[in-house]
Amino acid sequence: MDERLKIYIEENIPFKELKDAGFFDKEIKGSDYDKIAERICIFFGLKSIYEYSEIMKQKDKWDKLSINREDLFEIGKMN
Repeated sequence: MDERLKIYIEENIPFKELKDAGFFDKEIKGSDYDKIAERICIFFGLKSIYEYSEIMKQKDKWDKLSINREDLFEIGKMN
């Protein structure tokens, strides 16, 4: 097992919440690190699971703004 992958996923991926939301197939367990990484990479179009941190940094920037992403999409529809 890739210990680096295990640690990264455990520290960065909210597996239980994503599993409960239906993001992961029912067969995938919290210890299926390769499958978890593959699903995250496919969904976000990442070359490596380690790029996930960059996505979350961008999300944090959006969260700090007074206008959220959904509002921007609505504004875009009005034009």
